[in-house]
Amino acid sequence: MKKQLLKGVAVVALASLTLAGCKKESSENTGNGGGNDIAVARVSRSVVNKVTGSACPPCGGWGWTAFEELINTNKGKAYFVGTYSQNFVAKDFITNIATTWDKAWGITGYPTFCASFTPQLSRTSSGVNVTKEKEMVNTEVSAHAAKAALANTAISTEWVEEAGWYKLKVKTHTKFFESTTGDYTLGVFLIKDKDKAPQSGHSSYPNATEHHYVLKQSMDEIAEKNWGDVIASGTIDANKVVTKEFSTYLPIDTEKANWSVLCVIFKKGTDGKYTFVNAASDQK
Repeated sequence: MKKQLLKGVAVVALASLTLAGCKKESSENTGNGGGNDIAVARVSRSVVNKVTGSACPPCGGWGWTAFEELINTNKGKAYFVGTYSQNFVAKDFITNIATTWDKAWGITGYPTFCASFTPQLSRTSSGVNVTKEKEMVNTEVSAHAAKAALANTAISTEWVEEAGWYKLKVKTHTKFFESTTGDYTLGVFLIKDKDKAPQSGHSSYPNATEHHYVLKQSMDEIAEKNWGDVIASGTIDANKVVTKEFSTYLPIDTEKANWSVLCVIFKKGTDGKYTFVNAASDQK
C-alpha cells in the first residue's frame, strides 16, 4: 500500500472507493511492563458471528430475528459481526476475510451462528432447531465470559479530518496476563452497523434495510492476513505488552457512531489452524 495515498491522482482514485486503503503506521512495540504497561482490562469477551448473505431468505427471516435476540441477550459479554462470504447466497458486503472464516468453519447452510469462532449447530435433515442454537450461543458466550483472560487488548481511536476525508487512527495495546507459549496473532477489523442493502426474506425487501454489525475490512495493510499479525511467539512472559498502530481513510460524510473496531486474539496451532483466545471492541 503506497503511503502517498492522498497525493496527486490518488485523490481522484479515492473518491470512487467506499473505503480507502489501510496501512499499518508502525510495526510494534513490545515490553514487559514499564512504559508499555498501560491499562488493559483482564476480562474475557466472545464474538458472535452471523454467517449470512443478503440473497438468503432465511437470513432475513428467522436468522434476522435470532441475531437481534442474541445481540440483546449478550451485550456486555460479547461483540457481534455479520460476515458475508463468497457463497451461494452472496450479493452484498462480501469480503475475503469472511470467505476465509467460512471455509475454516466448514459452513454449509445459511445463516449459521458462531460463538468464540465455533459454529453452534443443532440441525438435522428435517430442519434447524433455532431455539437450541440460540441456547448454544448463549451458553458459549457465558462460559467464555467466566474464564480468566489469558490476554486482552485495549483500543484507542482518533478521527482526523484530512484532505476532505476522515482518517481513522487506531492504536492497540495487547497484554498477556500469564506466561504462555505458542504463536499468537491479533486481527484488527472494521465493523459498520446499520449498513444498508436489500435483504431477501426481510419485511423491507426489496427496499434497503440496515444490516447489523457488518464486517467491512481488516485494518492490516496485508489483506491476506485474515487471522491477523503475529504479536507474540515462542515463550511469552506474563505482563508482556504489544502496541500496534493502524490507519484508514473513510468518506467525510461517514456516520462515525456506526463504526467500531474489533480486535481478536487467535492462537495458531501446529496444524496451521487458528483458535479463538479473546476479543475486544469499542462496539456500542
